[in-house]
Amino acid sequence: MSKSINERRPEKSNDDGPHLRNIPINRIVIGKDHRSHDADAINDMAVSIREVGVINPVIVTHAGKNDDGKSQYDCVSGGLRIHGAKEVGYTEISAIVLKGDENYIQLCGIAADLFRDDLTVLQQAEFLKDWLAITHKKGWQSAKPGGLQPHDKGLSKAAKVLKLSRRMVGRLETIGDLSAEVKAAIKDAKLDNSQKSMLAIAKEGTDEKQVKKVEELRRHKNAKKEGSERKKSGSPSLVPEESSNTDLNDADFEKLKAAWEKSPEFITAWKDALLPTRERFIKQILRRSIRENTPQADKAVGHD
Repeated sequence: MSKSINERRPEKSNDDGPHLRNIPINRIVIGKDHRSHDADAINDMAVSIREVGVINPVIVTHAGKNDDGKSQYDCVSGGLRIHGAKEVGYTEISAIVLKGDENYIQLCGIAADLFRDDLTVLQQAEFLKDWLAITHKKGWQSAKPGGLQPHDKGLSKAAKVLKLSRRMVGRLETIGDLSAEVKAAIKDAKLDNSQKSMLAIAKEGTDEKQVKKVEELRRHKNAKKEGSERKKSGSPSLVPEESSNTDLNDADFEKLKAAWEKSPEFITAWKDALLPTRERFIKQILRRSIRENTPQADKAVGHD
């Protein structure tokens, strides 16, 4: 026995504008430009559908007739729900059928997808970039007397329609404007869900500098993770404990500081090194050098 979402909404053969109806799943085409979903995501969706059904209808648009003279549809939003429904065994799914020009349909799809829980910040930014490109083409960014100025670029309009703050829209636009090369590096570094990191990357002037910033943030993230794992495991840090204030000598400290500032290559190498490498340097080089040159070094720094 086949399953359907809502028996009270039979499919209609005529196109009378946007409306809710049941549609045979095998007549909905999910285009290649839609985001692909792995088996785990589809399985999770199937489990949800088995428990509570399809809460939100998918969005489709008419795509002509098939060889049998029956309506076919292109998926605008809801590809994962369609895959999940197929997995459960549904033969029909509740859908909103849109009627309008291509720009209108694309905007509806973006608005529906923008707030999905499974989207990263970078994916949200890319959706917003597509939204702005369409609305710019429609002329939403044009200034009006006494109103928005051209530099607003339609951001205030987008914020109002999408129920976002103007500040958030501006941030997402900044992230969305990053080059494909930089975005690929961000994804590889697993920074694509960190708004703070991507805004810091965007502040760099060129693609080359932005990619270098990605690597810097990747190293920092990895070092922080390693430090956290070491702390959880109870492994002792190789970095010596801070001395008490009574052990400090301001004049000596200033000498060390001045020497540090005159060693740009060392400073760069230190910044580039991960935490374990820094600790190894302190243990094998710095402590050994101090012991070899200062009789009282073992008291000041501590034995290995």
